Amino acid sequence: MALKDKLVIELCTENLHGTDYHYANLKLPATEGQIEDAMQIARAIGREEYIQISVISCPRLPELMDTRLDSPTIEEMNFFAQRLEKLPENQLIGLNALFETQKEAGEYEDGVSIKDLINMTYDLDGLVVVAGIANDRELGEMVKANEMEPYLKELSDEMLNMLDLEKVGLKFREEECGVFRNGYYVARLGYDWPEVYDGKTLPKPDIQAVGGGFITMKVAQSGNPEPFEAEKNSVLIGLPIDRAKADEIAQSLGEKSIEDCVYFDFQSPLTWLDDELYGDTQIFDKLNDVAFTYESLSPDDRLKFKAISESVQCKDLDTAKEIMNNLNRYQLSHYTSDYESYAKEYMQLKLPTEFDTSILERCNLANLGRTLCDRLDCKMTVYGVVSNEGGQIFATVRPVEDEEQEVVQEEEPEQEMGGMQM
Repeated sequence: MALKDKLVIELCTENLHGTDYHYANLKLPATEGQIEDAMQIARAIGREEYIQISVISCPRLPELMDTRLDSPTIEEMNFFAQRLEKLPENQLIGLNALFETQKEAGEYEDGVSIKDLINMTYDLDGLVVVAGIANDRELGEMVKANEMEPYLKELSDEMLNMLDLEKVGLKFREEECGVFRNGYYVARLGYDWPEVYDGKTLPKPDIQAVGGGFITMKVAQSGNPEPFEAEKNSVLIGLPIDRAKADEIAQSLGEKSIEDCVYFDFQSPLTWLDDELYGDTQIFDKLNDVAFTYESLSPDDRLKFKAISESVQCKDLDTAKEIMNNLNRYQLSHYTSDYESYAKEYMQLKLPTEFDTSILERCNLANLGRTLCDRLDCKMTVYGVVSNEGGQIFATVRPVEDEEQEVVQEEEPEQEMGGMQM
């Protein structure tokens, strides 16, 4: 499915000071790594009960954007997006008709539960969806032509020609609980409103990745001239994955090793690590090694790795591995999300405890934060403010003259005077 057709949600959490909010957008369906990344940007790790979720784009079910969601979890929204993505065209039309008629009837005035949304994606083949029928008259013509009402069989041709087809269609539609939507007629009479999801335990997804959740991709046998057939017969794998298991999957596809496979739908939580950088499966081991190392990191170190990667504009796997091996040489303040909050925290640390910090509210703290970042060689990232290698986020900013003098003294060679070193 094209990115423009994805369900997009916004995650929002209040900052720890209660004065602002953190936001992150997440395209669904998403991998475990992508969900974790959005949670990190929204400062929601460990604060799941405080997350507010809203839909900001849903091309496959547009009416959902204007409907309040009743406390869904990210996992539930992701499962719903997976179901929505797989619906064939006729069932998608039926789902939209169901949702819109429920909404028009006032069923969702207090919000819609994610349980109902998920259950509404099942058994949609019980709906009758007919293309090219946009009003009661056209429906009446179809009913007449196909003798879909028993009384029509008893009428003469003359009487049939005298029928008010609009009324025929209206009567038939009311009997079938039918509606017109975008050039389609949808009859809801045969729909049983299933309850596959009980609101507690999500059903198993149709496809689950074999392996880890940091990076996912579909692998398939190479040399297939039909891309659709190749993807249809592909296997979804997740990295990190045991090398022997990866080769076992390749052999099941008719290839000797994973490097011999082609891949589709490469998904990574890192913006710089995409299918163009990955290129092909020939660097599989290097990518898998980075994935293993990432998954071995603590939650705090995963954050730090991403912040550093953004600050140094990491664009290759070797640099990524080097960063992971030197995380202790950097500092990160995750909840410092912009220049203003950085300046405020810096001043609160440096000023005397009795100083009235409320006066800072009248200062241009954003400019101060930028200046502090420049002087301390720190970078503001979506994950927080991060130091340079070996640097400190809240180090004391010394006068420029002192800094220059310090550099000069370090660069001056030792001089000898009267046999004494100075």
